[in-house]
Amino acid sequence: MEMHQVRYFLCLARELNFTRAAEACNVSQPSLTRAISGLEAEFGGDLFRRERRNTHLTQLGDRMLPILRQCYESAQSAKALATAVKTGAKASLTIAVGDAVDIALIVPPLKELTRVFKGLELAFVRGSQEKIAEDLKSGATEVAVTASLDQPWDRLDAWPLFTEPFVFACNRLHRLADRSSFDLLDLLGEHYVVGSSCDVLNGVSSALKVGQKDSGVGFILLAERDCVALIEADLAVGFLPARFAKSDCIRFASLGALELTRSICVYGVSGRQRSPAASALIQLLRAADWSAVAVERSNNASTALPPSIRHVSPTAVAPTRRDKLRKEAADEKRHMATAH
Repeated sequence: MEMHQVRYFLCLARELNFTRAAEACNVSQPSLTRAISGLEAEFGGDLFRRERRNTHLTQLGDRMLPILRQCYESAQSAKALATAVKTGAKASLTIAVGDAVDIALIVPPLKELTRVFKGLELAFVRGSQEKIAEDLKSGATEVAVTASLDQPWDRLDAWPLFTEPFVFACNRLHRLADRSSFDLLDLLGEHYVVGSSCDVLNGVSSALKVGQKDSGVGFILLAERDCVALIEADLAVGFLPARFAKSDCIRFASLGALELTRSICVYGVSGRQRSPAASALIQLLRAADWSAVAVERSNNASTALPPSIRHVSPTAVAPTRRDKLRKEAADEKRHMATAH
């Protein structure tokens, strides 16, 4: 198998027309046909169904497509890296980070990336999911880390990294914070906040029946940190990722049967040559141990209220008491050390 055969295959899989694929590859149609036939002989089966106006991939061709695409992109990245090393060129990488993503989560892979690619210049772009999708299409960014993109473009490559749960949040002095139980319908008439990039927005709106006359009024914000600020100021209640369950000013509750989650993914563009740094970052992000992040978030949310929507006890949350106990233990340890 030679790389030009792989390139012809990928082009034909995209065009589904031998004539157009040959023109796009700047070769004659017989040359392209021979290359595809050579691949089929090597793989032991047809890759395409050859019909006059309905050329399409066979089951074998469909299974081979992502493998050969990755093979070709890896080869191109290796070639570009070798050229960069030989010429001493300085590499740069623009990364789009969604409003829903805490950049601290991707710092470890970034540190490893800069260790491997000495002198790599990193640029970060924040934006909505719509802007990130447009930047990927236009080539303004090579890699994006964001919540799931609801885009019909079939050239978007997506690799899920982790899924995070959401919890209900309100100020500790809010009327719901001191109640032994509440129903989601009790939130009607409340101002509630949800980040504009959250996948949970539709689920929250449906659960609260926002179409009703006395429904809540939502502030659609750009980032969860803005939601936290309004909830801490008791200007709204809201729905936040469980990892935010750390504030002493806010009471948190599990949503129980109402499952609100958000998936964070890394995105690239299929069929477009990626820089070595972009390919390496995607691999590092996919190889990262996100289960550890999930455990940390679960622990952070352990101070949340019991997981019943209708039977919630906000007073069960006592982060200040826990902090006091930790401080007393630390003081005792220092005292004993001083005594010795």
